[in-house]
Amino acid sequence: MLETVKDVQRKYSKGEIGKEEMIAAQRAYALELTREEREAERVARERERELQESIWNSITDADHARIHQMAVDLDCIRGEYYVPCTGHWAGWRDADAILYHGVPSTEQLCDRFLTLALEPWDGTYQHLWEFDME
Repeated sequence: MLETVKDVQRKYSKGEIGKEEMIAAQRAYALELTREEREAERVARERERELQESIWNSITDADHARIHQMAVDLDCIRGEYYVPCTGHWAGWRDADAILYHGVPSTEQLCDRFLTLALEPWDGTYQHLWEFDME
């Protein structure tokens, strides 16, 4: 490929071909140099998209009633708020648990998880609170 570009540049300098042809050859060469890097980036983007899709698809509307029941079973409802399992806020006052972690509905809890999660929901209530807060 490099030899082809050099040949095109020589022809251009002799006036045998036009500027457009030389630019096209240089562009093709530049694209070839970065082809592997662009392909790796494409594969990484596709992997990220697939992971995001798996996260978004991991909770359905049908799961909300089950999540509510998990919260009841685990004693994770404080007033009108859903809070994490006790291990996350042991020793805190309920007001602190609500202030820092509480959400008023399973819909909001699931929306927050689907926005912030780094992996799909594993079907447990605890997993809904484990995500990157940065």
